[in-house]
Amino acid sequence: MKRGMKRKLLSTILALCLVFILLPMAVLADPPEPTVWDGTVEAFALLDSGQANAADNPYIIDTAAKLAQLSVSVNSGVTYEGKHFRLTENLNLNERDWTPIGADDLSCFNGIFDGYGHSISGLNVNQTATGKNAYAGLFGWLNGGWRH
Repeated sequence: MKRGMKRKLLSTILALCLVFILLPMAVLADPPEPTVWDGTVEAFALLDSGQANAADNPYIIDTAAKLAQLSVSVNSGVTYEGKHFRLTENLNLNERDWTPIGADDLSCFNGIFDGYGHSISGLNVNQTATGKNAYAGLFGWLNGGWRH
């Protein structure tokens, strides 16, 4: 074997060894900590603000404050019928009092919420039902879709 070929072969083997050494570090790394809700609300936006909302251009929910804004909007009468939402981060609602998205029979979520494999923890619904049609949970009343 020629000297130049030996060097190329050795370089290739060393490069592969580095890949196999670093790969487990990336695979075994801890997942990022979920964003923790401080009780505020924050406006959400489309993935690509230049296009109409659709499955490939959803509203992005990447903070608990944006999820809270969805609750506020729906409970004020916005149904988001046919609109798409995508959760892009794990969220922690921090055991704060949560008003369900669609808390009663006057407010309903009619959109599509894609959890995109993420989790929402720390949910605390502390709602006193004022009538027979009060709902509790992350979503109270929905007439749309949930994907996880």
